[in-house]
Amino acid sequence: AVGMARIALDQADSSTIRIFASEVIISQMREIGLLDSFLDRWGQLRKNRDEPVMAWMGMPMPLEEMPGYADEIELRALRETTGPEFDSLFLTMLAAHHVGGTQMAAFAADNARNGDVAALAEIIARNQSIEIAEYGETANRLMLPSIPGAPTFAEYAELARLAKT
Repeated sequence: AVGMARIALDQADSSTIRIFASEVIISQMREIGLLDSFLDRWGQLRKNRDEPVMAWMGMPMPLEEMPGYADEIELRALRETTGPEFDSLFLTMLAAHHVGGTQMAAFAADNARNGDVAALAEIIARNQSIEIAEYGETANRLMLPSIPGAPTFAEYAELARLAKT
């Protein structure tokens, strides 16, 4: 999300999209910092990017297969897109990323053995669900083109809602 948002700061057609990008960078860097501080407190290090992700959820998989993960091909497509199509693609990719994040955060909120982790995860799940709805409302207000083959923002919002139940 942070990588996508950095691209959007330079390329977004709409100032609203640039604001969303700034919010993503600020909020997700804060969350990453909090999670890193937990790891540091526990004497742990971040996993190597080559190791399976989501094993803590009982769903180990390569990073590239993680729900909502934007791979290099998708990031290249984002970099090569301009105008309202960029804004739409950015919001769509971010919504997909947030659905994956909501699923992981909801699982952590329900299963974390540490109260600080569970509380942070609950906040992340709630905020990312709200942001998905905001992205859809913004896409409608700006009359952004839809991305062929991508779920609608309403479908993304429903997936995030289901993840939290």
